[in-house]
Amino acid sequence: WSVAFRDDKIEKMLGCSPEDFNSGKRKWSDFIVEKDLPAVNDAFVKALKTDKSFVREYRVRTVDGETLWLSDRGTIVCNEKGEIDYVSGVFFDVTERKEAEGELLKLSRAIEQSPASVVITDRKGAIEYVNPNFVKVTGYSAEEAIGQNPRILKSGKHGAEFYEGLWKEILEGNVWRGEFQNKKKSGELYWESSSISPVLNAAGEITHFVAVKQDTTERKRMEKELIEAKIAADEANKAKGDFLANMSHEIRTPMTSIIGYTDLLMAYEFSPQE
Repeated sequence: WSVAFRDDKIEKMLGCSPEDFNSGKRKWSDFIVEKDLPAVNDAFVKALKTDKSFVREYRVRTVDGETLWLSDRGTIVCNEKGEIDYVSGVFFDVTERKEAEGELLKLSRAIEQSPASVVITDRKGAIEYVNPNFVKVTGYSAEEAIGQNPRILKSGKHGAEFYEGLWKEILEGNVWRGEFQNKKKSGELYWESSSISPVLNAAGEITHFVAVKQDTTERKRMEKELIEAKIAADEANKAKGDFLANMSHEIRTPMTSIIGYTDLLMAYEFSPQE
């Protein structure tokens, strides 16, 4: 591809002068990452068949080996015979945006695949997002949950003061941590450990809340069983102690008499005739 540049900004971007391209010493295609070439070509061919304009995003490698993302926007100009006369366009360095999108994609995938339930609400508590694990745990689909308030999960276990304290904490910009006994769509009760954090905008204002919740029903069940087992063991130990104390008393009473008579007999001197 023969490319001509009208300014020297390309030198700051790629590390070679406009003259290198204008003289034919450099070709634009030489800088495009090989894996991106097919998509770049396809966009150009599609533009030829439609309105002659295109927008492409692809990677290039600079003279120093650095990889950049470019947004390439242009128009194909043809002569009277329908042949390509020239292409006019501009390039934008969109590397920062693409890297930010990449980070957002990783974060999104991490949330989607998280074994914890993740719920995002607006400042008033209306649900805007739930991840697949929330759907799995609660039985509510994403469509059923979005727009609702998390109170759809309330079991009645916690009083008004509990929720008032929670809201007071997060509206002050703090992170609230605690446990809920909530209710699934089916009516089944379950326990979950939750961390609710405020999300602030650039002005420091709270715009959203993020709740990350872990189902602790099984742990609570095991804790209950351990407590019950400890109580049973304590009762068994007490019963054993009471039994041994009673047995000791029952044995000690006749033994006292026997020992007393033995002492008397040992104190008395018998004659041979006796």
